[in-house]
Amino acid sequence: MSTLDPGQQTLTRRPSRSAATTTFSTEVFDNEVVPSSLGSIAPILRIANEIENERPRVAYLCRFYAFEKAHRLDPNSGGRGVRQFKTSLLQRLERDNASSLASRLKKTDAREIESFYQQYYEHYVRALDQGDQADRAQLGKAYQTAGVLFEVLCAVNKTEKVEEVAPEVKAAVSALWNTRGLNWPAAFEQQRQKAGDLDLLDWLRAMFGFQACV
Repeated sequence: MSTLDPGQQTLTRRPSRSAATTTFSTEVFDNEVVPSSLGSIAPILRIANEIENERPRVAYLCRFYAFEKAHRLDPNSGGRGVRQFKTSLLQRLERDNASSLASRLKKTDAREIESFYQQYYEHYVRALDQGDQADRAQLGKAYQTAGVLFEVLCAVNKTEKVEEVAPEVKAAVSALWNTRGLNWPAAFEQQRQKAGDLDLLDWLRAMFGFQACV
């Protein structure tokens, strides 16, 4: 198992305690004061905080993915405040791994994030979308949260090399193509009408600058 260090790129989902030999305040992470060079991971950490009480393991997986993404954005931790931030996040992962694993409802991390994504989409996104007077701002936030969860789902499934796609994932992917009723920016509307194959993640990129997993 490779040692997790804020300046290294190789990761496993079980952080090594040897990487956090220096004590940093976790306030940097808990308050989500994300360095400007890592700004794109802020929504992931926000969502992790929001779902912490309901599904601790999903929150852990979101934070772990944020840590992976931070490595890709700044692998050498050269940006201002990046090394301290990543070390603080690493310490949080280290602290939460065992307890979140004990609270996991499904047999694997992949199944855990799959089930929560499907539950969230049905209970929040679909419910808001089908309401008589849908709050567009609230619906937009729900779509963004669903997009983050799906991005984490992609990453976890790749890590675990799931051989068989579960029905829940098939349903989740189908749901991504449902963009009925969404308002697209003018720059995307012409492309959408011409191509006819833009999905929910395209809408998230258009509205929020959100990046899909690849």
